[in-house]
Amino acid sequence: MAMGMQSTPDRFQFGDFIARTCTAAFTLDADGTVATWSQDAEELLGYSAEDVVGSPATALLAKESDRSDLTSRVLSGLGGADRTTLRHQGGSDIDAWLRLDRVPVLGETAHIWLATMADVESAKYADMGSALLEAMFGGSKIGLIVYDSDLRVAFANTTLQRWPHLSDGQLTGRPPGEVVCGAQADAYERGLRYVLRTGRSIISAQWSNVDSAGAIYGSTWTDSIFRLEDRSENSLGVADVMFDTSESARSRGRLALMSRAIKRIGASLDVEETVAEFCDMLVPQVADFIAVDLLEPPGQELKAYAIDPSTPMRRMTSKSTQELLTAEIPPQGTIVWPPESPQIDAMYEERPVVIRKLSENSEWYATDPVWVSELLDIGVHSAMAVPILTDEVVIGVATLLRWRKPISFETDDARLVEELACRTALSIDNARRYDTKNHIALALQRRLLPQCIKTHSAVEVAYRYLPADDSVGIGGDWFDVIPLPNQRVALVVGDVTGHGIHAAAAMGRLRATICTLAALDMPPDDLLFHADKVTRQLGEGADDIEDPAAVSETCSWGTIGATCLYVVYDPASQRCTIACAGHPAPVIIYPDGNVEVPQLSASPPLGMNLLGLSSSSADMKLQPGTSLVLFSDGLIERRDRDIEVGMNILRRTLRHAEAPPDRLCDLILHTMMGTGGPVADDVTMLIARIRAPGPH
Repeated sequence: MAMGMQSTPDRFQFGDFIARTCTAAFTLDADGTVATWSQDAEELLGYSAEDVVGSPATALLAKESDRSDLTSRVLSGLGGADRTTLRHQGGSDIDAWLRLDRVPVLGETAHIWLATMADVESAKYADMGSALLEAMFGGSKIGLIVYDSDLRVAFANTTLQRWPHLSDGQLTGRPPGEVVCGAQADAYERGLRYVLRTGRSIISAQWSNVDSAGAIYGSTWTDSIFRLEDRSENSLGVADVMFDTSESARSRGRLALMSRAIKRIGASLDVEETVAEFCDMLVPQVADFIAVDLLEPPGQELKAYAIDPSTPMRRMTSKSTQELLTAEIPPQGTIVWPPESPQIDAMYEERPVVIRKLSENSEWYATDPVWVSELLDIGVHSAMAVPILTDEVVIGVATLLRWRKPISFETDDARLVEELACRTALSIDNARRYDTKNHIALALQRRLLPQCIKTHSAVEVAYRYLPADDSVGIGGDWFDVIPLPNQRVALVVGDVTGHGIHAAAAMGRLRATICTLAALDMPPDDLLFHADKVTRQLGEGADDIEDPAAVSETCSWGTIGATCLYVVYDPASQRCTIACAGHPAPVIIYPDGNVEVPQLSASPPLGMNLLGLSSSSADMKLQPGTSLVLFSDGLIERRDRDIEVGMNILRRTLRHAEAPPDRLCDLILHTMMGTGGPVADDVTMLIARIRAPGPH
């Protein structure tokens, strides 16, 4: 391109910058005589070819010292570049650079000289242009690829050809579908065709060459695509400038995964479910395979220095993107990791152990060649062992593998898995502690409940008790059948608010209170009135507990509350007196099959009667063959069912129910509780059928 070419005033042309970097060229014979003269040289010095061809090159120089230097370089055959002063045809001097390069003549022993010259200002732009092109096409981390008008690669710099999301080998001449691999290839080619057709650039488009599983370690890049045009705005092709943003994308992916894990891991108080959630978070997002092994027996915890390679471990679960590990330990199977294996090292050192390149030369291969050989056969190239520990106590180890992607586990991957493993360990520890406390509470509650109900001459009794689901915790339900003087009998069903050990303990104290008050043979409403005062005194006594936080479960000692239904039947008068403190009323089944629910006014639960109100009560005459069904609210109330709906279902179930009390219990549970799955609250039921009076 000739020097002096001007760009149009309203549009920048990159060619204008290149034009300023161009030099003028001419050739010399071996003795220094001008042989050829270019148009660029004429524009620079003003001489035509006729003026200089055949003349010595020294005639173009203004200073004698420069002439001597040029002659010396020509005669010595060294050539080279030097700063000199050129004489313009108009008589002015030009400060310039002059370079001589020796060019052999093909097939001959002679040579000629290629001379290039540029004024100092243009030479400065030449250096800048050279540096710019070198940076763009080879020296920077920016990828540059140029497609011709047929969308075939005309040029791709060396930086681009090193990126993992591009195909290997020579890119020149290839279509876009053979350049960008993966699921985004079609969308990438559509973008190129759009720019080529419309001339509208695509700026900062983001692409991710991830697999169908959405693994976060797939390559990601941002590019800007623009059309190449000549000065007449004719399309020549498109260029794509690319920036590899894989690392920042992986960092964002790790943060997003951590956020999801915080919400999911440990949401339930179940060890197996917690471990499964941990694995789900990491496969396939971080690894292609994960296995979690916990120390055996369950609940065992060891300090790192106490880890013994012979210690058995239980394979809790494993997850893989493909069923390739034929020697894999089944869930709940036992495994003993070899000494000096990554798993033992990770637990002993309390830190992740990363194997970036797994091979037969790895230390792991020496300790477990059979399993590692299988891993190598399926293409596993990187592995990681992460200890599962809490408060410097080891409870297990996680093993992670990669084989689908060429990228090995990195330090950031180890940090992410280590953080999730710590959260998992804490959740496992909480689940185990809760499970232990729940078993204690259940044992306590069953010990406090009646071990057997003695037969009574006035009533035939049957009962059922179903504890709540383990995830909810044992509640405070209780029931009792209390013999009274003169062949009378008291039927009791109660429910302490809350769940856990303290609810069970509170239930035991209230049951003992009701039994003690019943022995005083006071009317049912008076009995519940005094029981309320005792309940409040029990709550007030909680202020003396040394560590209130230790009992701050669902039920707090300081706020004991309980509902209670107390029924007394006198066979001599056939009168039944019902007193209620915030509890569901009983269902009465008459001998003719009709069902009635006594209307009891609302009354506060025990421990909540701050105004000293009388308990709700009713008195009625019941004939032999009549059945009383007492129950806790867990029977009729569920998360997906309102209490009134449950009550209506119970009424319909009991209408014309002629079965004996024991079979009637089973009928009610089958109807109200379904197939016997986990329940959200304790279910207590006591059925008493009035006997016919004996001959005495």
